[in-house]
Amino acid sequence: MMNRSTAKRSIEADIPTSQPGQTLATLYYDGLCPLCQREMTLLKRLKSAQLRLLDIHKQWQLPAEQREAMLRQLHLKLPDGQWLLGADASVEAWRFTRVGWLLKPLRWPLVGPIVDRIYRRWAKRRFKRLYGSGRYLCTLPEEAQNDP
Repeated sequence: MMNRSTAKRSIEADIPTSQPGQTLATLYYDGLCPLCQREMTLLKRLKSAQLRLLDIHKQWQLPAEQREAMLRQLHLKLPDGQWLLGADASVEAWRFTRVGWLLKPLRWPLVGPIVDRIYRRWAKRRFKRLYGSGRYLCTLPEEAQNDP
């Protein structure tokens, strides 16, 4: 029988940790999307220090085309430089919490393709509802253009 400390260790063993010299994983999210905001609020409370959350609307150093692409679906940059998109990004980001193991079934071979299809459809509708057709909608606000 598994006691509480053993269960806690097995869950914590699944949480990615960075080694000395490694950078953080970074999840880019849409800070204007109400559902995204709720998820990020919860993720922020539960995540480890190895995951950084960045609102795409505050990333003015990124080209407008890249910001728009990031608004279309979640993007997670891993410490090794690899990028994960969509449902893969979400499931991997939640691995930086103690409850991330609950989302593992979403990536199982029979379930993953269904989840991906549902996510893509939802993301497309969400983007269209919030931003219309897009096409480099992320232009710098006037005050950012005037900064030295």
